[in-house]
Amino acid sequence: MGIEREFRQRELEAIGSKEDAISRRERVRLVLAANPHLAQRVCYVLHVGALPAYVLVPTGSQVRDHMLDGLVRSERGEGWCLVIGRLGPVCRPDMCGGLLAPIVACDQIYSFDQDEWRSALHARLSPALTARKVKAETFATTSRDLFDRISTSLENLGATDEHRALNYLLMQHPGIFLSAAERVGKQVLDRVETRHVQGLASRRLINVILTFLDLATGVPERLFCRVDVTEEWPFLADDMDGRTSPLGLLPYVEGNFPGIPL
Repeated sequence: MGIEREFRQRELEAIGSKEDAISRRERVRLVLAANPHLAQRVCYVLHVGALPAYVLVPTGSQVRDHMLDGLVRSERGEGWCLVIGRLGPVCRPDMCGGLLAPIVACDQIYSFDQDEWRSALHARLSPALTARKVKAETFATTSRDLFDRISTSLENLGATDEHRALNYLLMQHPGIFLSAAERVGKQVLDRVETRHVQGLASRRLINVILTFLDLATGVPERLFCRVDVTEEWPFLADDMDGRTSPLGLLPYVEGNFPGIPL
């Protein structure tokens, strides 16, 4: 109750005469940004769909600032937040108003909307789209469908190695969207699979496999890429120099030797 009353007292100072012109979440952001003592005490909750999934604890003031920006962006219908952090225990009942959810020490947070994400993706792939004669409208529709297919699943909480690999590819590997877009009209994406690479004890690697079906014959074509999820920040295991990620996907054959596509 004390924090709530303190918030109300500081609200007029932070907002002034602009109260009617701004949204509720923008009002909260302005108050917390102007009052760090309140920003440190409130409870930040990340929702997946409409369900509270994690209680976020920022590991620094810069992360908290980005979290406040994400609060406003998530108010829009197309707003998204991507959190990178370390999973901890379930919070105590008295910590977050009775909410019982796992705590995540948040080291990094990205907030964006679909238009920003799509524009950045198109800019990275523009030369390849031109070379392969993929129409911008086709690419926009295909990339959005694939993004929604993976990200909107309530099972995708980002906690398992498989989901971490998938979420990494959504944000960092445009090749999966290029592969889907250039097959429109000839093939259809049937399913997306994830498999652990066996036999590499020192690293945890996930094969992400896309299966396309030929519209005329029904013959499947399987492509994959390999993601290293051993540490907090995943990366493409096939990226040899750590600077230029491979754009294409490799053909997938059942019975691959670990790390060596047949």
